[in-house]
Amino acid sequence: MTDPASAAELQQRSTEIIGQLTTSATNVQNYLATECGLGVDSTEPAAPTS
Repeated sequence: MTDPASAAELQQRSTEIIGQLTTSATNVQNYLATECGLGVDSTEPAAPTS
């Protein structure tokens, strides 16, 4: 990307998308904890290792 305006727009949009995904992930974690009794251990990997 050599166009500074395009790079700035991409950065802004990426930040918006990451914010939305973070909110969604938090909502899923809260639902699993409340409705299913599942806790999320932040030291565990997000995906299975085997």
